[in-house]
Amino acid sequence: MENMLKIRDVTGRYDITSRTLRYYEDMGLIESSRNEDNAYRVYGETAIKRLEQILILRKLNISIRDIQRIFSASGSGVVLDILGEKVRNIDDEVALLYELKDIVLEFIREIERLDFNKNNDIKSLYDKAKVIETHLTNVDYIGKPSNVGRLLEVAEKIEEPLDVRVIRLLPMEMIKSPVGNPEAKEGALQDFWAWAETALLSEDESQYSGGRPLFAWNTSQGFQFIIKKPDGFVNDMGWEEYSFPGGLYAVFSAWLDEIMPKYKRLMKWLSDSPHFVFDERAEAEGRYGMSHIVTPEEVMELIKGEQHDVFVPIRPRC
Repeated sequence: MENMLKIRDVTGRYDITSRTLRYYEDMGLIESSRNEDNAYRVYGETAIKRLEQILILRKLNISIRDIQRIFSASGSGVVLDILGEKVRNIDDEVALLYELKDIVLEFIREIERLDFNKNNDIKSLYDKAKVIETHLTNVDYIGKPSNVGRLLEVAEKIEEPLDVRVIRLLPMEMIKSPVGNPEAKEGALQDFWAWAETALLSEDESQYSGGRPLFAWNTSQGFQFIIKKPDGFVNDMGWEEYSFPGGLYAVFSAWLDEIMPKYKRLMKWLSDSPHFVFDERAEAEGRYGMSHIVTPEEVMELIKGEQHDVFVPIRPRC
């Protein structure tokens, strides 16, 4: 009998989120089966091999659309074409980086010769920069027009620093859902969400466009929502109420399949930070690591993807 893996087994083995796994399935890249006992999705050997292929291609920065093309084609022709195009793009960027290196070296030589205290020398350097910019704007690399903005974009891609925001969330009264399986067709979690869309969220807020604070997080037992309670709200359903204590959070934005890689980079950022550390005491205080979908629902349908703000509890480094 084929060995079937549950979602938690797959996500743990490959260090991805359950939502990323579901996203790949929604995009038609992998298939799962349903466990009749508890409605959990399970994955067989074919799906696991396909997932490994997806993760390798994503490491090579191959887009989901191109991965769909690769899996839909018979033979290796399409993947060779896509990888060949990737190599040509890399060659293009290498050429741009060499051009950028020459520009920086030229400016170094100019600065070494000039006196920044003299207006004439500053004007000379400015004129030189304009000449270089004009030259770059008219240069073609493999048929693609280049300019200074493109060079800066390529230079930034070398490092791709994680864009981290440090914010303070205020204390607020919230309603907490039961712990449940987001993959199930029905259950306490699904009942809560159906109720919350009408009782807690306005029409705009239910479209995930950033309205009322709405977070989700993975517990050791499953998945849970927490939503800000409206003023004057009467909790006639008996859902758990929760006093969120607020506090400092490091926040980054990520598409679904970027969450785990960026989370690791955030933890590295915290380990190197002279100012902040991950707050290992936070969960005991009710300050969870959370995510909040910021992509409006109609956009998610259009692009078949969703972007999250991910909140990680931190504290000042003592």
